[in-house]
Amino acid sequence: MFEGSTLGGRFIANHLANILKLDAENGMGFFLPYGFDPKPQWLAFQSRLCEVAASDFHENQIILAAKETFGSFDAWLAGF
Repeated sequence: MFEGSTLGGRFIANHLANILKLDAENGMGFFLPYGFDPKPQWLAFQSRLCEVAASDFHENQIILAAKETFGSFDAWLAGF
């Protein structure tokens, strides 16, 4: 989930760069933890996730954890 958010951060950073004239060293580090090319880290994350999910038990645990994470975000955002 959090690794995936780095992909969206790149789009936010591009928008901020155009609107506010910020760059990776000046105000956008939060949105660009891997710089403007998060693809290598994303591919490494996907590879590792596939290794861990090789068994049905781990796959089910991963799915359950994802559902709980998104459920927590949903409950938190419902308060706004």
